[in-house]
Amino acid sequence: MGTNTVSKKLTAVFSENAREIVVLAALFFAGLAVGTAVSLKMSEAQSEAVAEYMECFFSAYTLQGADRGGVCMASVLNNIRCLLIMCIPLLSAWLIPFLAAQIALKGFKIGFSVGFLTAAYGIFGASVGFFSLFWQILFTLPALVLCGAKIMNFSFRLGGRIRGLSRFKNIGSEVYINLIFALISAVFVILAGGIFDGYAATAITLSLCGISEV
Repeated sequence: MGTNTVSKKLTAVFSENAREIVVLAALFFAGLAVGTAVSLKMSEAQSEAVAEYMECFFSAYTLQGADRGGVCMASVLNNIRCLLIMCIPLLSAWLIPFLAAQIALKGFKIGFSVGFLTAAYGIFGASVGFFSLFWQILFTLPALVLCGAKIMNFSFRLGGRIRGLSRFKNIGSEVYINLIFALISAVFVILAGGIFDGYAATAITLSLCGISEV
């Protein structure tokens, strides 16, 4: 029963917000492409500076051990902050660029990180980049995109209602329920992602790098 309810809710989100999902997905891939391009066009001095930072980062793990709780908390807080900024358009449709920027920025960060690691360390770097961002790529980002699409749709409806447009005159309770469901689902995915990043992803990354924990 619970599974059927979740499936119906997800289907409703997809069907009612198809255009918004396409727009946000396009923004993500645009950010991904720009981030990758920037990482590949870095000067030798810039690449060496970032590589040195990465070496120091992994050296700290080797000397001090991985702070799994810290990684978990950082992941959760970062994504919760992103979700809160994405909720700004609930005040006005004019504020939707804040939401769009967050999705594009997520794409940029992933593109830059994986692009740089791949350029610097080849297949090994690509593997480290993928596994360290596994949950973010496969779960957190889709959840944020779906939630963002729902926020955009709600913002447009609310704006139309304020302007007195007849087709937006009545906002049914189901619209509010779907929005709340999307937000709660995103929070649960973010919390699960924090646990994965802090424990599973950290262990996989350290293993790939040949770093034994103290």
